[in-house]
Amino acid sequence: MLGRFRVDRATVRGLEVLAGRKAGEGMKLYARRGHVKRHVLVRDWLGLAAMRGIAALLERIPLAWAHAFARAAARLYMGLGSRRVRWTHRNLAVAFPSWSAADRASVAFESCVNFALALLDLRRSEKWDEGQLLARFAFEGVEHLEAALSSGHGAVMLSLHMGCYDLGLRALSLRFPSLRFAVISTPQRSALLQGWLSDRRNAGVVEVIPPGSTSALRALRVVRSGRPLILLNDLYVRSGRKVEAPLFGKRCLTSTGPAVLARMAPASILPCYVLRDGPDHYIAHILPKLELPSGAVAADDENITAECNGALEDIIRKHPEHWIWAHRRFRYSPDLPSGLYRPLDSA
Repeated sequence: MLGRFRVDRATVRGLEVLAGRKAGEGMKLYARRGHVKRHVLVRDWLGLAAMRGIAALLERIPLAWAHAFARAAARLYMGLGSRRVRWTHRNLAVAFPSWSAADRASVAFESCVNFALALLDLRRSEKWDEGQLLARFAFEGVEHLEAALSSGHGAVMLSLHMGCYDLGLRALSLRFPSLRFAVISTPQRSALLQGWLSDRRNAGVVEVIPPGSTSALRALRVVRSGRPLILLNDLYVRSGRKVEAPLFGKRCLTSTGPAVLARMAPASILPCYVLRDGPDHYIAHILPKLELPSGAVAADDENITAECNGALEDIIRKHPEHWIWAHRRFRYSPDLPSGLYRPLDSA
């Protein structure tokens, strides 16, 4: 396996050019995350370059052929049985225990296909102008966002890793340019991948708040100023304020961020998600706000977080093949075996 190794700046610059980034930018991104400047991960550089190269080749063939290639690549990946494939199957077994193994395997495969197609569209979007991007999106439930903001308060838009989230974020910001969307986003381990994703997500029109000691204060200022803040809250969390909230009937560690922001701002919580509903077309859904207790206090955060998980679960149950299952969502759940995500021979 390739690990960290020492390179000079000339090598870094050459690898950045190969991956399509400006010389030095990846180095700066690594520095911001606390990495030693002259240490890089070879697989990051080569992985991004390979992804861009394959996508460039796929752009030269009809879109239907490119989608067929994506499905074949997803089938190959699922067949390799990596740890994320294992996590996918374990999560589906927890969420849908009554389903047959064949039904769960079908959802796992389609989830992988949709992820591959999202990556393909992200690469293709490099050549789309604002009008071409918006032409590929439809928006449902806009009235819910407008009603929430008309109260004079901001809105916490509760979302999850579904569809092509990155394109959806940019489409929303272009559809409502006056709202100045903000999002809390955890940087990728690869600095080059992070830079590429940032370009695809917002192109400078979305305020990206990195997690850290000041992120909560910045997020609170956004919401109190009457702007919408998008929070993806569907993954296992290691640190920060969290509670054991139920998801698919199992308690799992969940950030109380949406609950705290909605209580302190105050603000409405609106579930939202993006679905790919056909070739070259997406729908951004904004659902009605959650009914929160009036005059909520800190003791209500756990119940509010449970309500948020319930809303996300409803979305996942409706579109299970679009959610990304390849993560350890139920890690350390008191309702499940401690070795849930270990290989069978070591569980």
